[in-house]
Amino acid sequence: MTLYRQALLLRLPGHPLRLTPLHNLAGALESRYEREHNISDLTEAITLHREALQLSSLNSTHHATCLDDLGNALKSRYKRDHEISDLTEAITFHREAVQLSSPTDPRLAPRLNNLGTALELRYGRDHDISDLTEAITLYQRAVQLHPFGHPRRLTPLGNLGKALEYRYEQVHDISDLMDSITHRREALQLSSPRSTHHAARLDDLASVLKSRYKRSHDTSDLTEVITLHREAVQLSSSNPHHLAIRLNDLGAALEFRYGRDHDISDLTEAIKLYRRAVQLRPFGHPHRLTLLRNLGSALEDLYKQDYDISDITEVITLRREAVQLSSLSNLDRANCLDDLGRVLRVRYQRDHTFSDLTEAIACCQEAVQLSSRTDSNLATRLNDLAQLSNLGTIEFTKPQISLKP
Repeated sequence: MTLYRQALLLRLPGHPLRLTPLHNLAGALESRYEREHNISDLTEAITLHREALQLSSLNSTHHATCLDDLGNALKSRYKRDHEISDLTEAITFHREAVQLSSPTDPRLAPRLNNLGTALELRYGRDHDISDLTEAITLYQRAVQLHPFGHPRRLTPLGNLGKALEYRYEQVHDISDLMDSITHRREALQLSSPRSTHHAARLDDLASVLKSRYKRSHDTSDLTEVITLHREAVQLSSSNPHHLAIRLNDLGAALEFRYGRDHDISDLTEAIKLYRRAVQLRPFGHPHRLTLLRNLGSALEDLYKQDYDISDITEVITLRREAVQLSSLSNLDRANCLDDLGRVLRVRYQRDHTFSDLTEAIACCQEAVQLSSRTDSNLATRLNDLAQLSNLGTIEFTKPQISLKP
């Protein structure tokens, strides 16, 4: 970094050779931003990219590169700050870079891909299907620029598969889902198992196969999903962040199969995986809440099989922690209160401990208060509160009968 800064100082503003040190310093700052997430690095990189763009003439072979680089940097800042002006500007620069690229330019494919990712980001914000459709077209063009089996097909193939999956979720056209599976299989074949992205590509294929299973109920799809998630877990042992996510995904797939086949071994394995995932997320971690809820649900299913009171006791502990982690302004809190109230009611119906009932009523009351009039769960919560309140009235008025010795 220091050397790049020194090189830039030797090329004062307006110097015809200043473009190269500008590009090098901006690239180094972006790389450091990706490691350390210091926004000042990204902001400085954007400033340098803007200067480089001004220095490059419209007819220069460097102009399209400068446009593309600035678009990528602005896209990175949008992902952090969600400022729409950054994304709008990034799309403009990426479009111009594509327009300036000849059909034989080896950089055309990555520029098509970069414009596609920018449009896909805007789709994620505005849900305008035309952005997603255009992104798919751009990814398809990028893929077609390289023959089957070419390593440079890998990135646009992955993005194309993802975009088709998104469109399937919107319009439910089975051809989008089938094409997504095809592209993700090819991407996985091109990916080296030693690549840091290989596990993510296994997850990607598992995701679309799971969607097809939910539609066709072909058990071979679900079996393959589990196989893919197992391999992804094995490849993630050195990365606790990714390992926790993939342990959860594998657990969810096994629990899904348990719901179909009722094989208790799937459920017990899912519980072990969820436990491992929870241990990788310390208290207060933003992703611990989901893992606690999943582990609690699996233990509830186990209790329905073995009626072991230790299962329901552990679930209550997990549900209480989940409520503590949930935000008062977050819809998750109402759902967490629903979960806790439900298991407290189960234990009350077994042991008739009045404190469980009163706590369940308090949970249900708060969940109702957090629900808007348009909340689809409001009717269920009101019904649950009425039933719990009725149980409380019966318990409170129950005559106390003592037998004479």
